[in-house]
Parts: sequence; structure tokens; C-alpha cells
Amino acid sequence: MKNMWSALLILFGVYFVQTSYASNNPFKKDKAYHFGSDVTWHKKADTAVKSGQVRGRNETLYFHLTVNEKQLKLRLSKNDISGDILNSRHLQNLTIKDIRLDERRLAVFQWCLDNQERPSRYLKQYAFVPSDTCINADGDVIIQLDKNTRNSLQRAKQITFVLEPFSREETVSFDLQGLDTIMAKIKPPVVVAKPVKKVFVVHKKNLKQVKPRPKKVVVPLKKPKICHAKPPAEFKQQVKSIAYPCNNKTKKSKAHAVIAAKVAAEKEKIAKLEAEKEKRLEMQRVVDEEDARREEEWAIKQKARWIARCQKHWAKGTSPCFCKKYIKEAPTGVKNTCKK
Repeated sequence: MKNMWSALLILFGVYFVQTSYASNNPFKKDKAYHFGSDVTWHKKADTAVKSGQVRGRNETLYFHLTVNEKQLKLRLSKNDISGDILNSRHLQNLTIKDIRLDERRLAVFQWCLDNQERPSRYLKQYAFVPSDTCINADGDVIIQLDKNTRNSLQRAKQITFVLEPFSREETVSFDLQGLDTIMAKIKPPVVVAKPVKKVFVVHKKNLKQVKPRPKKVVVPLKKPKICHAKPPAEFKQQVKSIAYPCNNKTKKSKAHAVIAAKVAAEKEKIAKLEAEKEKRLEMQRVVDEEDARREEEWAIKQKARWIARCQKHWAKGTSPCFCKKYIKEAPTGVKNTCKK
């Protein structure tokens, strides 16, 4: 009887340890930070700024939300609102999983996910998006604003960023109450005054007998023939043609020179974009390789931890459910006893 109670106590202890470990996994804990209406907006030049801070393990973390007419930006920073909001936290890997207004995904963020160089469910660090509509680089998350998105921001109650800076998820949310007020101060509405019609009263006694002037005879000038300096066909959309009088050699030479300069500038711009694209692709390749290496190291460590646990059970000739994945590592003769 005494042996039976001892066995039951041991089994209960094993179950308690397993349950506690599963519910309090020390290797992956999600975080949620919310900055409510008590965190006020500040006006810095042409930008509205709202900053929050939380205490991490060894340092204070700052989150700065900035909005102006052109863009929305979240900066993961190392300094508070009193400074120039510099010193971003440079993270080896920062994934943007979602951006929501009042729990609905921001439409422009969905567009970026669908149109990035390698479409994905998430926006990876240094991912290439056309026109830099969305940027995820060096601790900054930037969204270029159009009129609809800007208006949606000022009507919304809350904006939420779902980030994954490490192997855990971080949710950072800001209340947007007061944004419309401070944006109105930054760019007040333009009031166009209506022109006042002047009414002139002419008295008959002031009228004089004026002889009508003879009409001038205008001889219409002969319009010169117009020619056009045109760019090559592949630059037709970027560079507009220039008109000049066909018989004017000076204007013809100037028009063709201007066209040539604009075409050269467009070629330089294309070359620069291609170089930036190649650089981003190379940086993304390095990030992907580093992700794969960390995932492989993590899997090896996890396997070693679980096999060490399972060996205690295998030594007794049993193999519980959590050891099923590693049963090939069990000693000869040990079988899976899950759900038995």
C-alpha cells in the first residue's frame, strides 16, 4: 500500500512539472504595450508625436509614433520625447505582422504585403516595396500616407502594431484621441475670401460726348511651323517632348539639349534604383540565412532538452506522449506508450 501511494505521488509530481513548463515557457513570451489617452500628443515642427516608454530587463524601451501630412512612423528608440527621437534600436531581425486601425488591418499595409518583392503574410526587415510605400528598416516602421489613409487615422480611436523583434510577438498600440486636433494646428484649413463686387454709380451729368475711336485693322501673323524634340521611345512616359519653331536653329538645339539631359537623369535614376534593389536583396538574403541558422540551432537545443527528459521515462520502459516525436532515440525495446 505504501509503495502504491509513493508511485501516485511521483506521477502527480511529473504531471505538475510538465503542466507548469508548458504554460510558462521561458523561451517565448509575448508582450503587449498600450499607450492610452494619458500619453499626450506633442507638436514638433510639422509633425504630431506621441511617445511611450516601458521598462525592459536592462534598459528603458521607447516607442515613438509620429504622423504628418506625408507619412506615419513608429520608431523603436533609445531616447525619450525630450530629444530629437534619434538612436533607433538596431535589431537583427524585425518582422511586421500586422498594422490595424480599430482592429481592422490598414489597407495600405495589405497592399504592401501583396506587392513586396517576395509577397508574404508578413513584412520582413529590408523588404523591397514599390515607391517605398512601406519601409521596415533599422528599427523604423514607415507607411507613406495618401489622403484616404490620413483621414482614416484622424477618425480612428486606436492604432495597433504587431511586431516580432525576436522569437516572440510584441503588440504596441496607441490611442489616437486628439490627433485630429493637433493635425489641424499643424495645417490649419485655408479660408478663401470671397471677392467683393464693386458697384460704380455713374451720373448722367458726368457723362461726356465721346467720339468713337476708329477700329484698328489687325493683320493676322502667319504662324510658324512647330517641330518637337522627343525622347527615345522607352522614356516617353518620363520625359515630355519640347516644342520649338522649326526654322529656329537656336531653340531647336536648346530643346534637344534639354531632352538629352532629362533622359540622362532618368537613366541615372534607374541605375540607382537597380543598385538599391540589389543591395536590399543581398541584405534580405543575409537576414534569411541568419534566420535559418538560428532556427536550426533552436531546434537542436530543443531536441536535446526533450530527449534528456524522455530518457528518464525510457529507463523505466515507458514513453509518454511528449516523447513520441523522439522515440527513434529511445533504447532498443522501448515502445511508445502514449494514450495507454
